[in-house]
Amino acid sequence: MLQAKDIAKMLYVYDLDSLIFLSTDVAEAEITRSYDINLIDVKITLVHKGGLKKGETVAVHADGYRKRKKDDPNAQPLAVGDRLVVSVARAA
Repeated sequence: MLQAKDIAKMLYVYDLDSLIFLSTDVAEAEITRSYDINLIDVKITLVHKGGLKKGETVAVHADGYRKRKKDDPNAQPLAVGDRLVVSVARAA
């Protein structure tokens, strides 16, 4: 029988429970800096899981992530000031 971790890994799009299970850290954050290389700095505002600390700044790879604006069919890139929920699997 497959375990929950194995089932979660087979999904192309993760459901919320699987995403939280596979993440080492889950937190709310605000983008403080955006680089030209698909990298953003986020300031942690609230921690839900893991060892991140409120106020800590973390670099996050943000390749391909975009946001939709009401009444605008074109997705916009993430920008400084945007608030996110980040689900992180720490790189070893």
